[in-house]
Amino acid sequence: MLKKLLATMIAMFLCGVGMAFAQTGTISGTVTDSQTGEVIPGVNVFVVGAERGSATNAEGQYTIENVPYGTYRLRVTFIGYKRKTVEVDLQSSEETVNIALEQDVLGMDQVVVTGVISETAREKTTFSVEQVSTDELDKAPAISATAALQGKVAAVDVVQSSGLPGSGSSITLRGTGSIQGSNQPLYIVDGAILASEPTDLDPQDIANIEVVKGAAAASLYGSRAQNGIINITTKRGDRGSLGDTQVQFTTEAGINELHNTVETNQSHWFRTNSSGDWLDAGGNVVGFDAAADDVYPGGNNISFADNPYPGQTYDNLARFFDPGNTYRNKLSVSQNLEKTNFMISASNTQEAGVITGLEGYSRNSLRFNIDHDVSSQLKLSASTGYANSERDDPSVGGMPNPFFGLLFQYPNMDLAADRDGDGLPDVQPTQRIQEENPLYGIRSEAEETHNRSRITGSINGTFQPVDWFNLEANLSYDRLDYKDVDYLPLGFESIDAGTESGFYSRYNYIDNALNASLTASFIKEFGDLATQTRFRVLYEDNSFESTTASGDRFIVADTKSLGAIHPDNQDVNSYLQEIRARGYFAITNLDYKDRYILDLMVRRDGSSLFGSDERWQTYYRVSGAYRISEEPWWFAPDIINEFKLRYSLGTAGARPDFEAQYETFSVGVGSINKQTLGNAELKPEFTTEQEFGMELGIMDQVYLTVVYAQSTIEDQLLNVPLPSYYGYSSQWQNAGTVETDTWEATLDATVLRTNDMTLNIGGTFDMTDQTITKFNLPAYRVGAGGYNAFYNREGETFGALYGTKYITGYDELPSAVQGNQDAFDINDDGYLVFVGSGNTYQDGISDQLWGTTGTVAGNTYDWGMPIAYVDEEGSSFTKIGSVVPDFNFSFNTNFNYKGFNAFMLWDAQIGGDIYNGTAQWPYREFLAGAVDQQGKAEGNKKPIQYYSTLYNTNAVNSHFVEDATYLKLREVSLTYSMGRSTLSNVFGDGVGSIFREVSVGVVGRNLLTFTGYSGYDPDVISNGYRIDNFSYPTYRTYTGRITLEF
Repeated sequence: MLKKLLATMIAMFLCGVGMAFAQTGTISGTVTDSQTGEVIPGVNVFVVGAERGSATNAEGQYTIENVPYGTYRLRVTFIGYKRKTVEVDLQSSEETVNIALEQDVLGMDQVVVTGVISETAREKTTFSVEQVSTDELDKAPAISATAALQGKVAAVDVVQSSGLPGSGSSITLRGTGSIQGSNQPLYIVDGAILASEPTDLDPQDIANIEVVKGAAAASLYGSRAQNGIINITTKRGDRGSLGDTQVQFTTEAGINELHNTVETNQSHWFRTNSSGDWLDAGGNVVGFDAAADDVYPGGNNISFADNPYPGQTYDNLARFFDPGNTYRNKLSVSQNLEKTNFMISASNTQEAGVITGLEGYSRNSLRFNIDHDVSSQLKLSASTGYANSERDDPSVGGMPNPFFGLLFQYPNMDLAADRDGDGLPDVQPTQRIQEENPLYGIRSEAEETHNRSRITGSINGTFQPVDWFNLEANLSYDRLDYKDVDYLPLGFESIDAGTESGFYSRYNYIDNALNASLTASFIKEFGDLATQTRFRVLYEDNSFESTTASGDRFIVADTKSLGAIHPDNQDVNSYLQEIRARGYFAITNLDYKDRYILDLMVRRDGSSLFGSDERWQTYYRVSGAYRISEEPWWFAPDIINEFKLRYSLGTAGARPDFEAQYETFSVGVGSINKQTLGNAELKPEFTTEQEFGMELGIMDQVYLTVVYAQSTIEDQLLNVPLPSYYGYSSQWQNAGTVETDTWEATLDATVLRTNDMTLNIGGTFDMTDQTITKFNLPAYRVGAGGYNAFYNREGETFGALYGTKYITGYDELPSAVQGNQDAFDINDDGYLVFVGSGNTYQDGISDQLWGTTGTVAGNTYDWGMPIAYVDEEGSSFTKIGSVVPDFNFSFNTNFNYKGFNAFMLWDAQIGGDIYNGTAQWPYREFLAGAVDQQGKAEGNKKPIQYYSTLYNTNAVNSHFVEDATYLKLREVSLTYSMGRSTLSNVFGDGVGSIFREVSVGVVGRNLLTFTGYSGYDPDVISNGYRIDNFSYPTYRTYTGRITLEF
């Protein structure tokens, strides 16, 4: 019996082996461009059902061996070309299938992975997922991954927090929805959920960026996805030809240049004699510090800044700002083998910025990505990135902002002059100056440096035992080590006492994020119905640990160490937080006949950040799409080749801060004081979004997407004041609602296409309204930099500016005064001012009216001065603007002729305001450019007291609310590329045999800004608010690039 069984098994084995050898064959062929006929290397060809595939080599050829006999579909994909499916009937040992691919110039066949059940073609998505491709990113590589999105995606607002090299960006998607919480999106890189924005990632390593803008699409990510998702995929080795090793070296170098400056007062208002000597009130010759104000004839203590300074004057802004160099180098090596591909890269970046005496920002990066097919059933991949960066800060040693002090310097003071041979300028060139000379700190031994060291990695494994089921496991890690050092040497000078003994501070933190997931996927087709279902379990572990050590009294000079600080003056603090989260979701996608698509998802999230009574929250999504153009009855398939309507309803959340649910206390010397009352019922903010979309493709030449999205963000996390009997000052509660409405559109079009030439244009448009519809707090003001310019209350536009308004029309006068219009006039600044009956605003000097007063209907007014609006209740607090733009748009052109490429990107904001605090402060010392009256007609001159009124002790007022409208030329690039054949023809076969391709080009970033704004740049933000508050100005960059491919 045993012998019979053994003989049977051997016979079956031999028969199976024979059948295996007899019933397998090879599919091979060449893939070409359907228009040019040129071969395409690196194309992926996959046999659906046989689970085998290959990629074309440098000659465009592919070979797939050991394919069992049968009928299959070949799925052919390559970036920049339309997907193609080819039927093949393999009944012999060899089958040749040549394939011609059409260029996908409009990206209609783009595949997205973020927020969807699995890789999904663009035409089959049921909600908005925008993708920025390698081709778009590489035209003019940005300095950071977030800056690379500027002007490229509708309803994505990217504003640099500062022009300081290495600084991050503030990104909002479809407006701002959280009143007191963060509005920053969730960042993912190669499957790793980051703890913070990807400032350290080299943009040249990015393959594509996918943007999911709202809860209707981002529901898959649950309680972290309210503000949207930015998912970054880095380059891998599978983009090259099969068996081919690619080496690429890119170098870029250029200069940074301030593209705009602010006006300063170049005239004075002090007494001088005919020789230009300064005089005091008694007419005695004195130094500049003691000079008296030059009171205008007629008395009334009025002075005009219309006198040129005697002697030499200096352009101190030009001395402070200096064009700096920038350069970037990158070397990458990649290889694509049958079972393994890898990519390794190394890069360094140096961005000096535009301030003299500073090194700026430097970053060194390494990346290694690898994919390996262990078998036809098991696939592994790993991604690892490391970056180390260093940046010096112009605010050395924690001293005041140098951009603030710079605008308080008199033009007759030489800020750069060596005071006494020690190489340092005066910290206070004149006693009239109350702010430090910024060049003193920069040239001294003082320093403020920031060091970041970051490693991000992910490991992914997919096991597919059968064609309808697979298991996928992911483990990712993100660690950021940050070090900040502030140092003031012994003897460091400042206007305010307290720095002479020196200061030293070191702040370190470690931010860790560990994430893991396990996913089971079921994929099955039932006739015309394609189904996919996934179940996933997720684990998150985040920790943040910081230490601060500082002291302010050195006992040993020239030693940057806390040990050199007197023990009595040392202070050490630490902070630790740990966050745990779990998540589960199920998602199903149904696709019937490629035209009726339904997506259903439910997710359950638990987090230690939620109150103890609200540890678990539920999120969901229901979405669908109808591809009308796929119907058999569609009347114009050759003209309108894609017409899709889609709808999505989804929910997502935003988690509370770590300390929000707990009781908090402040600890002082000998006392402990209650601060915040805990809240066991604290929930994350909860967003419900509806999204309606229409997609239209015309003749494969034009693709238009129009979207309307409406969001309701409930359970706003607000710090609510408490009555005194609680014993705590406040408590974090879910106490508000914000509603947003967004319209957005994206257009891509091919204007010209021949064998040698293409011209593509594209554009985006968006507009958002946002309103606080529920607010369970007393109305309050909020802002940044001492400017509480924003007013939050129920029924108010989220982003409204409030303060004092200066009257510009007669109807704004008190009702009792409006019948006396002849006593007022509108001046050349547009303000309604009191002038007295029969006078005009231009009579102030000629009739010696400046400094006088008048009374109208019981109200007393200063002659010619701006008048503050007061309502019927006697309040001067009123709405003075809104930072919400009317709309935004961008426009790009991409022209190719043979090896030449020209690319241009324009970006614009129309409407919306910004509060210009940078302009307001210098009014205090009459050093703002507006105060300069030299060259003005006598009737238009205004005294310094006029500007003192507008300064209004730095209170928020309408004079400094400016239109933030701008049009920017964001990016320009001109590139010429020579392939191997061109190189051989021009330089000889020796060069052609070495280089695969050589590209040379020039790149410009932020080249032009057209705006009426008086500051450096209207595209600025301060601590999340649209306030211009002496930040490092943005600048333009010109570079040249060379890329060598071997």
